[in-house]
Amino acid sequence: MFWLIDNIISLEACLYHQVLPLTLAENVLRLGMVNPEDSVAKDYVSCIVSHLSCALVPQSIGLNTHRAMLSAYLKHKETSQQAKQPPIPPLAIEKTSSTSETESKENLLALPTLEVNPLHLSSSIELLSTLPAKDLLQELLGRILTEGIGRLYFERQYPQFGRILWSLNGVVQSILEKLPAQRFQEVIDELKELMHLAIAPVEEQTQVEIERLYQNSRILLRLQIMPGAFGEEATLQILRGAALEFYQQQQSSHLGQDALSIAQQLQQKLREMHKRAKMHPNLSREQLEALPVLNQLLANVNSQLEKLKEI
Repeated sequence: MFWLIDNIISLEACLYHQVLPLTLAENVLRLGMVNPEDSVAKDYVSCIVSHLSCALVPQSIGLNTHRAMLSAYLKHKETSQQAKQPPIPPLAIEKTSSTSETESKENLLALPTLEVNPLHLSSSIELLSTLPAKDLLQELLGRILTEGIGRLYFERQYPQFGRILWSLNGVVQSILEKLPAQRFQEVIDELKELMHLAIAPVEEQTQVEIERLYQNSRILLRLQIMPGAFGEEATLQILRGAALEFYQQQQSSHLGQDALSIAQQLQQKLREMHKRAKMHPNLSREQLEALPVLNQLLANVNSQLEKLKEI
């Protein structure tokens, strides 16, 4: 199962869709699903397994089982990473530990603090629907920041109304129904302001992420805003702890792959330039004019690589 999470369905996807790849045998992937009726999750995994020429067989699993298996995976990854690290002399360990702790504290202090002050956590849903947009957003954030992975869903089913759902660890906690369209949009606008987005309606799906400090812990807020048939809709996701670390590792991996791809393209272009310069000497002067700029660019890249090695 751990191999399947590493190579086929990522941890982030398992968390987001509440699925778990159980076994892959004879071109059949058995997929554990907390909600076997979740068509979005099925479509997502089906798209992956179709490239592997595999069949998908869903299987219902409990939420506690899903959490326990992913926790076991995280412990396995942590143990594996520690085992791969070479032994460090005792003095070096003390120095490295001290440096890491100092850098970690400095990084935390550098993060802006997310201020959330809900005043009606124990109040009824009916009361929330009467609050101004700014206060309503505070109450919603207070409810999804309590633990685990929190989400807010802003959906428009009718032109005159919208509804807001919030969930923790994939389980819907409550739904605010029939919120007037104007206040619904005002809450989305408050979210945009929080995430430093322009208030103007989006013309295409827009995603933005910000990292903040909340109760002395790092959290990541991921906002998606989409134009819908009746106006803007949105999804806000809160990541923290192990889920945040693995998500950021995944993003770093993608950046590394992108950088490698760009480097390979640059190498190919330089080969083409060299080939053309040899075939057409009269054209080489114009090409050679770019060399000083390329040299400076490569020097900057090398400098950035050295800084990355020091991290």
